[in-house]
Amino acid sequence: MLPPRAAPSRWRRRKDHKSESHKALNLLQLLPQPHASGHGMALFRLAGRCATRVNPGFAAPSLRGRCPPSTTTSFLGAVRGMSSNPDPYKTLNVPRDASDAEIKKAYRTKAMTTHPDRNPELDPVEAQRRFAEVGNAFELLKDPSAREEFDMTGRVGGGGGGGGGQPGMDMREMMLREMMRRQMRQRPPPPPPKIFPEAEMEAYISSDVASIHRASRECKIDTDRDERRAAYAGKLGVVASVDPDDRTVKVRVMVSPGKADEVWFGAGALWDPRLLEEGLEVRVCPDEQFTHRASRAVGIDEENDGRRARCAGKLGTILALDQVDHTAKVRVIVGPRNADELWFGIAALEPVAQKQ
Repeated sequence: MLPPRAAPSRWRRRKDHKSESHKALNLLQLLPQPHASGHGMALFRLAGRCATRVNPGFAAPSLRGRCPPSTTTSFLGAVRGMSSNPDPYKTLNVPRDASDAEIKKAYRTKAMTTHPDRNPELDPVEAQRRFAEVGNAFELLKDPSAREEFDMTGRVGGGGGGGGGQPGMDMREMMLREMMRRQMRQRPPPPPPKIFPEAEMEAYISSDVASIHRASRECKIDTDRDERRAAYAGKLGVVASVDPDDRTVKVRVMVSPGKADEVWFGAGALWDPRLLEEGLEVRVCPDEQFTHRASRAVGIDEENDGRRARCAGKLGTILALDQVDHTAKVRVIVGPRNADELWFGIAALEPVAQKQ
């Protein structure tokens, strides 16, 4: 009589099960043994759970009696080392929970400071590499799917686990994903952006004195302080308070070191500095002398003042921004099929379409 076929089948299943379990165990043994700290033991337990997920029949080894004096630093370094991309957050010097606006602002600043033309003392190849690294970091973080992939895996573009990769790469990839999922679940949602104008927000005052007075009259502000308001045309101030009923805003303006003045303006005389970005359509101040004063205030010399004077009151598009010294390069249409590109002090510019 032939033996029952079920017995060899069960034996094969047990043998296969044992083989897979040993593979998972061998992988766990590649990890540094955890220290007795809660953090280290939690990581080792996480490794065991991932091994169990690969093979549900595998029981993770006990931590009882296994606490040699090593830490999990080398393990974390190995996990980070799986990434072949520079960390875009470090490149742009922003936190991992930075908003899109914060990333864009950091990119503009970094792009200006790392531009090869601004670093002539560096080797051209190294300068170009730094500039390209900033651009690549911004391209990655502005794409929601690419950013999520980097947050989850520490890299973009796949690779790793299968084929000729290191033994256990699938396991480490799963561990990394699990850790990142936990971090993202604990990350608080970003606060909603403030609606301009609100108290303590920065605000630019219109560079056009006539616009300032017109906004005051529309909000029923009398003429008593028109002279003081005109003196602050084009300046950057801070919103002290807002009256939503008549759309008036009290703005605090620094007039000298340690001394500030507060004056009420019509909301239409103010604009939000957060609007500034490449591609924004702006109008150059129609007052040529004011434009020149704004240039001197930010360190722009008078070499191209004649060309800037031709742009007075005309429309243009921002090509580049330097938030450090408050300057912007603008392409201005000065005639039919004729445009000029010049640097201006931001105070001499005003967005054409303001967000109220």
